[in-house]
Amino acid sequence: MSIKTLSSAFALAALLSSATAHTTLQRRTQTPLPPCSYPFTSFLSSGCYVDSVSNRTLPFMAPIEFNNATIEICTAACKGNGYRYAGLEYYGQCFCGSSVIGTAAPETDCNFPCNGNPGEICGGQDRLSIYQDPTFPEADNIAVSTDYMSLGCYTEASTGRALAYSQINEGANLDGTNMTTQLCLNACGAVGFPFAGTEFGGECYCGVVLANGTVPAPTSDCDKPCNGDSTQTCGGSLRLNLYVATDLESAEPCEAPAVSSSSAAASTTISSTSTVSSTSTVSSTSTVSSTSTVSSTSSVYSSSTLSTQTTSCPIPTNTYVPPSPPSTKTTTTGATAAPTASCLCATPTAWAGKNAVGSYQLPCVGCNDNASQRQSYPWKLFNDKTFSRCPSYGKGKQVNACQDACATQYNWCLSYANSCKNNRRAPESFTSANGKCRQQYADCYKANNNVKDDGRCTVTSSPKPAPAQSDQWFNWCSSWLNQWF
Repeated sequence: MSIKTLSSAFALAALLSSATAHTTLQRRTQTPLPPCSYPFTSFLSSGCYVDSVSNRTLPFMAPIEFNNATIEICTAACKGNGYRYAGLEYYGQCFCGSSVIGTAAPETDCNFPCNGNPGEICGGQDRLSIYQDPTFPEADNIAVSTDYMSLGCYTEASTGRALAYSQINEGANLDGTNMTTQLCLNACGAVGFPFAGTEFGGECYCGVVLANGTVPAPTSDCDKPCNGDSTQTCGGSLRLNLYVATDLESAEPCEAPAVSSSSAAASTTISSTSTVSSTSTVSSTSTVSSTSTVSSTSSVYSSSTLSTQTTSCPIPTNTYVPPSPPSTKTTTTGATAAPTASCLCATPTAWAGKNAVGSYQLPCVGCNDNASQRQSYPWKLFNDKTFSRCPSYGKGKQVNACQDACATQYNWCLSYANSCKNNRRAPESFTSANGKCRQQYADCYKANNNVKDDGRCTVTSSPKPAPAQSDQWFNWCSSWLNQWF
């Protein structure tokens, strides 16, 4: 059976089993994870499908740069967030989902070129070019309640909700007054969600991943009888009875390449094929074969070989220390004062300094070291010891730069987490490290969601550069990065 046929079979079966389940799923608050930056099996074309604003064929809109969208960038975003399907629409809108609930359209309806690569097709007007991750089980194997196993009682997430999609509330796919465990699991399984949970007696939620901060809770916390069957338990107050259907999960989730457990230290090379941000001074794209393995979608997130030591690694301070004042009594010259903050982006207190997971701190966003570019592209994310490889950002794009810094740290963190697998000398388990990486990223993303331009990179006519543009600052930044790589 072809991938396209599989996709169509899944869509039809889901429609037959739950005619309205997908169209009224309510998205809940959850910080999206970055695009997958590690090599992964490329998604395969599944055809052209009808879409509309009021009735989304794929429910999750990935936060990629519209003006630089390509198939590779969109599929990496969906892969990083754990979805089976990726879809592109109207030149570069990117959507993800665990099932395709929509009507197939003629291939000729998908005829808009991608903004980031005119040689690729990115859907059309109310039309989605859909791609499927072949590492998931066959798409017509929709789960039912008996396919799920209980994980026990779990908390809601530390920010937002544990599972991203509600099967009740507005639109009411399910009647909460008649809620049972089987009713909830069947509803989530019908649309391909591997995780399902019941809460507070009558609520049902589905998801592809658990949100940050969701942890096991005492069984006694899940104490609410199900509204539809008092012999069953349906969570509690901010507590979920959680279930998983492993048959609906990818056999190859996005994660760092395997690290040998026989070595206390190892290195992981993270390659890239293009630059995500439309504000970067360098941009490239590539076409991926349907049988190939794709590497990272962006040099924004990481482009160097970094240490994944599990014992300890250097913890450089990201505080710029200016040179000493010259030994002169003149009052007309003096040392360049240190910037009030060496790096623009905020590091959440919980993860600052030695608290950074794996000791990999947030990379610095500062002024563009290339003075000739600074007027148009004032910002640069220093995530590579070779500055020319670092992405640059235009005026007003400091939020993008900081969020990409958070994503870079997240991917460095995943390399550390992966080094903990099957390693008896590792300071913590992979599960523990991976959970911390996700929580650190979510906190970083939130902390930098509204960062302001403080004027440090403003080009002036003064013969002296601003402190944040001085040679001493860039020398410090280079030394700081060399401690990582």
